[in-house]
Amino acid sequence: MPNILDSMVMAEYALVSPPVLNPNDQQSIKDFRTQVVLQTQGDPAIFQTETPVLPLALAFATSYDVATQALLRLDEGRLVLLFDHETRDLMSPEEIDKTVWEELEKLKNKIVSVQDVAAPMSQQTIDLKSVWSRTKEHDDLIVRTKLFLKTLVSDLTPAITLRVTGEIPALPFLMALYLLRPTAYTVEYADLSGNVIVLFFV
Repeated sequence: MPNILDSMVMAEYALVSPPVLNPNDQQSIKDFRTQVVLQTQGDPAIFQTETPVLPLALAFATSYDVATQALLRLDEGRLVLLFDHETRDLMSPEEIDKTVWEELEKLKNKIVSVQDVAAPMSQQTIDLKSVWSRTKEHDDLIVRTKLFLKTLVSDLTPAITLRVTGEIPALPFLMALYLLRPTAYTVEYADLSGNVIVLFFV
């Protein structure tokens, strides 16, 4: 009888180190995306909470289509699964919390894709900080993030362009970006300095 471990592959993670980003220079954005693709293509990617919000958002969005998995290392060291596009069974040398991803997979079924709407609104803005502040506080970031995602789903309306604003902890921020992607043809992020960068586009 074959051992299930024989069919599993030991994961080799790529630590994402976003390069310097000038959000006002298209060549800088293009170079940034190219470097992130080279770092994450075909491998599970690990993001770090200390990465500034704008490069973190763009690196995550870039890795969406090229990384087999994405994980976030929290400040205390825990690894949390952000998404899993892997078709093989992977063994990890570390324990990975998959509960937020499992919650997100359930919520994805409640989202209306912009492609399924005949006449989506032209633009919508989602202030993540506002949604996060409406989410019941909890000592455990994992638990609060799952509550936040449930609240976020109720605020979504498909649009041609979705502008995301607000700074919140990295875990709910990245999970929100993943959840929001299907709701617009173009998803952009505007930071507190007024920089606007396109994350996802069709």
